[in-house]
Amino acid sequence: MLTRAISNAQKKVEGMNFDQRKNILDCDSVLAQHREAMYARRDLGRLEVSLFHGTQMFVTMFTRGHHCPRYFHCTPLTVF
Repeated sequence: MLTRAISNAQKKVEGMNFDQRKNILDCDSVLAQHREAMYARRDLGRLEVSLFHGTQMFVTMFTRGHHCPRYFHCTPLTVF
């Protein structure tokens, strides 16, 4: 009788522990999705800033008559 009570209590505790681990895993999965979304937004923002500064440098160089760096692979503009 005492052994059965201990066995039932142990099963109950193990079931609660399983449910808690399952909930933590679900929350961790949601947090991982949010983290990936935030990283994607951060990377997009960095790309936009980089493109803006690159374009700004490119326009400044052409308006001041400087030569284009080799990595831009650009040709001179023809103005009609």
